[in-house]
Amino acid sequence: RGGAFLEESGYVVTGYHILNEESKDLLIRTRNGTTIPVSIAKVDKKQDIALLKLTEALPDVRPLTLADSSTFYVRQPVFLIGSPFGLFPTTTNGIISALNKDGSTLGKGCPTCTKLVQTNAVVGLGSSGGPLLNEKGEVVGALTLRTLESNAFNFAVSAEHIKALINSMAE
Repeated sequence: RGGAFLEESGYVVTGYHILNEESKDLLIRTRNGTTIPVSIAKVDKKQDIALLKLTEALPDVRPLTLADSSTFYVRQPVFLIGSPFGLFPTTTNGIISALNKDGSTLGKGCPTCTKLVQTNAVVGLGSSGGPLLNEKGEVVGALTLRTLESNAFNFAVSAEHIKALINSMAE
């Protein structure tokens, strides 16, 4: 499963659908193999995103910045980081194929998701929640859904929704 360390907030963003909310022993694994306990800080089930709070600082991890969703455009190069089939970390690339897709038109998966970013970056099982990045290394979104019929139709929850969830933490 995937996730991204965000800014200096001490949060990791991932897909809600990969969590077991009843679990008391949530761990994340960093790129160098270190495992860190985390807790669920906030979730948005409708947009399929979750924020996890780190229990300790990670001095060797460079956090990512959320991209400005008003700058996204069709054919924009993007990169997806995940751990398909447990192959961590794996990076694939593609483009933004479409913007503002509605999850209700995509069948199962995330029928309540809105403003999804569609990409043709290859997605394998185990990449859910992984970051979709632009050329600057900024988070465009968090992978939430892929179609089973074709690996060319994959969808990420937009950075706009991730920002909104982080901002709601202050309320």
